[in-house]
Amino acid sequence: MSYRTVVFFVLSSGVVGSGFADGDSSTLKAYDPAYKTLSVPNKILTLSLGNAWLKSGSAQSLSLLPPFENYYSAHQTYRSALMGGLFLGIEYWKNPLLALQLGMGGYVYSSVNVSGSVLQFGMPQFSNFNYNYHIRSQRLVAEGKVLTTLQNWLHPYISGNVGMAANKAYGYRESPLASDNVPMLPFTNRSNPSFTYSVGAGFDLDISRSFRLGVGYQYDDLGKFLLGRSPAQSTNEVLNSQHLGSHEIKFQVTAVG
Repeated sequence: MSYRTVVFFVLSSGVVGSGFADGDSSTLKAYDPAYKTLSVPNKILTLSLGNAWLKSGSAQSLSLLPPFENYYSAHQTYRSALMGGLFLGIEYWKNPLLALQLGMGGYVYSSVNVSGSVLQFGMPQFSNFNYNYHIRSQRLVAEGKVLTTLQNWLHPYISGNVGMAANKAYGYRESPLASDNVPMLPFTNRSNPSFTYSVGAGFDLDISRSFRLGVGYQYDDLGKFLLGRSPAQSTNEVLNSQHLGSHEIKFQVTAVG
C-alpha cells in the first residue's frame, strides 16, 4: 500500500466519521424524521380539537298507537358540534419513510339539537307540532396511524380507529303550533353503547424535536342513537338513528417523547 493511499484513507475516514457524529447532517436526519432512533419506539401524546358535522336527522314514520302512524320530518340533516380528544400511544419508524402509531384514544362531542315537525296520522293537514331533542356522544377507541415523511419535517398520514361509543338521546319535547293542540307524553331519555369506527387523513409537521402540529379530515360512524318509549305508546317504536355519520375537521398538537 502506497503512502498516498494511506493518507487518502485516513482523511476519508475522518470526514465520514465527523458527518455521522454531527447531529445536523442531512444523512442522519433522513434516517431520523422525528429526531429519534429507528430502533426505539417513541411515546406519543396527541391533543385534538375540531368541529364535526353530524347527520343528526332523518324522516321516520312511527306507529305509537296502531293502526295510526305519525310522520316525523327533519328540519336540518347536518348539525355542527365541537370535538375534543386525547390519544396515548407509541410510534415506531420501520424505515426512514414509514412510521406506525398505535394506541388508545378518547373523544367527546358537544350536544347537538335535533328538530323537525310531527304530522299526525302522516297527513300534512295535521302538522300540529314541532319537536326537538338533543344527542351527544363519547368514544373510546383503539387507534392506528401510518405516516410517511417529506422534506424531513412534513408527515402525511392516514388513520383509523374502532371501539365503543356511549351515546345519549335526551330532552324530547313537542311544541304545539296552535293553542288547542295537546302534545303527547314525551319520549324518555335513553343512553346506549354502540360500535363506532373512523377513517381519516391529514398532515403533521415537526416544529421542534419534541412537538408537531397537524390538521386532518376524519369520517366517524358514531353508531346508534335512540330515545326511550313514551308512557303513552303501546309499541316499541321510537325516534332513532341507526348509523349517525360525522364529517370532522380537526387540529392536533403531538408531543413526542
